[in-house]
Amino acid sequence: MNKKKTMIAAAIAIALGLAVAASAQAQPYAPPPRVGDEAPDFTLETHDGKSLTFSRLEGHRGAVLVFFATWCEPCMAEVPHLKNFVEATRDKNILVYGVNQDQSLRVVKRFVKDKKINYRVLLDKGNVVAVKYGAYGIPFVVAVDAAGVVRYIGYSIPEGRKRDALVEALTAPLKDKKESDVGSGN
Repeated sequence: MNKKKTMIAAAIAIALGLAVAASAQAQPYAPPPRVGDEAPDFTLETHDGKSLTFSRLEGHRGAVLVFFATWCEPCMAEVPHLKNFVEATRDKNILVYGVNQDQSLRVVKRFVKDKKINYRVLLDKGNVVAVKYGAYGIPFVVAVDAAGVVRYIGYSIPEGRKRDALVEALTAPLKDKKESDVGSGN
């Protein structure tokens, strides 16, 4: 009997190994971005039924991605800070997106309504984008400047001077673009 259990366990281990190997070949692993790296592109559905392709923001706006789930208490504690950040940067060409971790549209819509969310929520079904960005713990914040470069990675929105520095870093490519447009006579 013991030999039979060992053979079954070995067969299961081999099958799991083959499944993981097949999955890895289907979607090759890429390490998550670090500060200074180009942000990985993605397309996700929004809570209001639209679609967002992240690279389309490049050259126009900075963005803050906040990976979260409604069952996560630290994530819910971060919501007021995010809402304040949105209000404080409304005229700065920075967009905030909550990237929901694999919850239903019904749950997300209720969250948006109940918490009076003032930013779009993206639906990361299967946590595909979370894996691309290395969001293995939540809340997880990634800020990307208007040139598509990661400028901040952390577990919350910075406060005070650090927040001001982040806003400056996210919008600097837009200022550089305006200055070069003026200098070229455009």
